[in-house]
Amino acid sequence: MKKNRINIRYLAILLALLYGSMSGIVFVSCNDDDDEMTSEVALMSYGPMPIARGAELRFIGENLMKVNSIVLPEGIDIPASEFTEHTETGIKLIVPQNAEPGLVVLKTDDGDITTKTQITYSEPISIDNLSPGTIKPGQEITITGEYLNLIKEVIFTERVSVGDSSFTAQSRKEIKLIVPEEAQTGTIAVSNGAEDPIVVYSETELAVVTPTLTAVSPSPVKAGTTLTITGTDLDLVKRIDLGGGKIINEFASQSETSITLTVPADTKDGKVTVYPASMVAIESSEDVVMVVPTVNVSPTTIKNGGEITVTGTDLDLVTAVTFAGGAGGTITDLTETEMKVLVPDAAVSGDLVFSTAADKSVSGGEITIIKPTITEITPNPVSAGNEITITGTDLDLVVSVTFAGDVTVDVSPESETSITLEVPVDAESGDLTLTMVNGETVVSSLIVDKPLFCYIPILPGENDTIKAGELLSVELANEDKLTDIMVNGASVQYILNGTTCYILIPENSSGATDLTLMSSNGEITYELDVLGGGIVETIVYEGPKAIGWGDPAIVPITAFQDVPVGSILKIYFSQTENWGQAQLNNGNWAVIPFDELGGDGYITTNTYNDKSVTEQELVLTQDVLDNILNNSPWGDGLIIQGQDWIIAKVSIITTTASETVIFEGPKAINWGDAAIAPISAFDGVNPGAILKIYFEQTENWGQAQINNGNWAVIPFDELGGDGYITTNTYDDKSVTEQELVLTSAVLDNIRNNAPWDDGLIIQGQDWIITKITIIN
Repeated sequence: MKKNRINIRYLAILLALLYGSMSGIVFVSCNDDDDEMTSEVALMSYGPMPIARGAELRFIGENLMKVNSIVLPEGIDIPASEFTEHTETGIKLIVPQNAEPGLVVLKTDDGDITTKTQITYSEPISIDNLSPGTIKPGQEITITGEYLNLIKEVIFTERVSVGDSSFTAQSRKEIKLIVPEEAQTGTIAVSNGAEDPIVVYSETELAVVTPTLTAVSPSPVKAGTTLTITGTDLDLVKRIDLGGGKIINEFASQSETSITLTVPADTKDGKVTVYPASMVAIESSEDVVMVVPTVNVSPTTIKNGGEITVTGTDLDLVTAVTFAGGAGGTITDLTETEMKVLVPDAAVSGDLVFSTAADKSVSGGEITIIKPTITEITPNPVSAGNEITITGTDLDLVVSVTFAGDVTVDVSPESETSITLEVPVDAESGDLTLTMVNGETVVSSLIVDKPLFCYIPILPGENDTIKAGELLSVELANEDKLTDIMVNGASVQYILNGTTCYILIPENSSGATDLTLMSSNGEITYELDVLGGGIVETIVYEGPKAIGWGDPAIVPITAFQDVPVGSILKIYFSQTENWGQAQLNNGNWAVIPFDELGGDGYITTNTYNDKSVTEQELVLTQDVLDNILNNSPWGDGLIIQGQDWIIAKVSIITTTASETVIFEGPKAINWGDAAIAPISAFDGVNPGAILKIYFEQTENWGQAQINNGNWAVIPFDELGGDGYITTNTYDDKSVTEQELVLTSAVLDNIRNNAPWDDGLIIQGQDWIITKITIIN
């Protein structure tokens, strides 16, 4: 029978060893054997585990005096002579610093005994010193300590990390590495790189050298010239910030003690800030000031459209010349000491300001803009409708003349000394105001004799829409003299009720239309703007405007309100270089997703030589209109920026329905006595067009039936297929029109049933048809 060989004696020894080694674990090896004593070497346990290198390792067993040496991994042979204790039941030895984890071998006279468990170590990582304590990025630092051979990563302040593959040297006691450019002053940490890493920090901070600034010159400095920065460790600088947020990444020269760079044109006053790779900011103590020009202006009294000469110093810095009122002058012949400036039309008397790209300005003093003078108005008094001649000086500056009664006439003076114009019939006696191109005015007086013939004292306003085919209502004066009314030279129907006149504007009228009132003692013609059928193009922006990136042509959001989906946005432009480009943005400066532009909003042209491309049309889809209308925080609807383009104008083209009269009454219909429209009236009519019937009712109810040329009912969907329209609103006469859709089926029914060239036959009772139209 086998019994446990660990008898009471050995158990007491083991307990004593365990009690004396509470900080570790003793590994025990048990074998079944007889209780009888033998001469064989037996290892029962060894420990503690893990053990620190340099600590005492203990072995417990039998016949251990036969152990000649113990081999620790890797291959460290410790002879019995170096054991610190050697008895039959125990061995003690000091673990060398270079021992590694692994199995331990006991060498005996009878053979080798190998442990069943590996020896493991406790390895406390530590940092003892950083050398040097102050260091420049790019130099080598030495970290000394303990168990640094386990380190996989060195971490500087702000998580700047260097991996062990970049160490220049590594051992248990020491790590060497190059300090990275991004390193900053602070403590250093080392990490063993484990999934749950051990991270040890240095007790002292590492001082990482940063640049210092001693001087920045010159100041003031001229844009486009060289700025020199002196100091120490300037070779570390990667970026320099100048006033106005100018970032410089490339330098003309760079050394440890000096940096030179060219000052950008739009640099502003401010500090100089340098940044090494660590992005630690080092700022100059004083502002660098930008040079401003000196100016001398001649002449100081001048007309709009004239040219002034400016002399001085550093004039090549000038980017804008602004007259009083905010009008910008056009700069030509610019040199460092002289320039010419064209006086804009909008300039008024006041201070002249010269601005630079550095956001600095200098005054050129007071400029006086010449005003016209009036020496005579002939004849005065004058009969309304007749011409007057205004004589004086500098009258070429006048763009409009306003008569009393707030009646304004635009003028183009024939010379500097004379203006001839017709006195409107609705002009009144009183002040005569000449308005200059810059908006300033000169006032005289005029006595106006009113006409004796029929005229319109107050014409429809700009916001009043006059439509072709509809009645225009106007108030007349001297209405008793009226004998006829003509539109574009043809007499038209009208009704005169007291002083109110209702005039039928012909269907074919569109755009500028002449309205002539004929009287027994004279005539007068007015020009009206009539909205006709077909295409209407509305200019929403007028140039010319040389656009740039950030200097756009802007169309207000109001131009896009109530614009129908499918309308056309048309841009008229010219190109100034071999290629040009424009980007279309909404009021938030975001790209408008025009389908034609692929969603990126760019129009690129490269036809400078033949200039064949001068227009661009884009469809205003629902998505595009929503994008424009929903992105206008500052009232801007369309922003066109780009380069090498001059925008002439921008327009919106809409298609309005054209209403054509195909039957004109009045016609009192009954059963068998109908209003008839010819089949030719339906030529070219597209499905979806509207048939519109204008009528009156003569009794308490009325009825009409709509037939084709064969007197068969036309199957209009709106009439349920029976072709009847019944009305019973005689008392209030609120129903006077009927609209019906000309579908494909309806048009086929009409066109295929016209044996006698009749296209539409309307019969019924108690109806008077005034007219029938097609809106196509």
